[in-house]
This record gives sequence, structure tokens and C-alpha cells, in this order.
Amino acid sequence: MADVESDPHRSRGLLGGVRIGSVVPLGRGLDHRAFEVNDELVVREARSRGAGTADRTRREVRVLRLAARRSTLTVPEVIGVDAAA
Repeated sequence: MADVESDPHRSRGLLGGVRIGSVVPLGRGLDHRAFEVNDELVVREARSRGAGTADRTRREVRVLRLAARRSTLTVPEVIGVDAAA
């Protein structure tokens, strides 16, 4: 899998053409890494691609969008998803 730090052009397409000026690693979970881009966006990237990765990604996007519609709390807005995830 391409890394945001090593392949900013790939990530730019997923970010709606945002010019990438800075990338700072934020940390990692069991199945992902997170980066802060331009001091304003958080990019979450799967650590590996395998069986179920795309399904988990699509499910997470659906949950975030549903939570954003129903919650009074601020929920991260998904602005790009790698269809091949």
C-alpha cells in the first residue's frame, strides 16, 4: 500500500485535489495509520490490504455519515475514499 508520506500524489486525488504542504504522522491503530495534512485534515490509511479491507472501509464511511446526520457532536467529514481500499 502506498504511504501518504511517500506518495503524496496518490493521496492528493483522494483529498479532492488539495495541495499537500505538510504531512505529520499522528499514530496508528490495529488496522490503520493516521496523518495530519496541512495542519487541517486527518488522513486515515489502512496498514495493509487484504480480505475485508474494502468492506471495513465502506462500513466505516457509512457509520461516520450516519453519525454526522444524527449526532449533535462534531463528526469527521469523509472527503475521499480509495475505491480500491
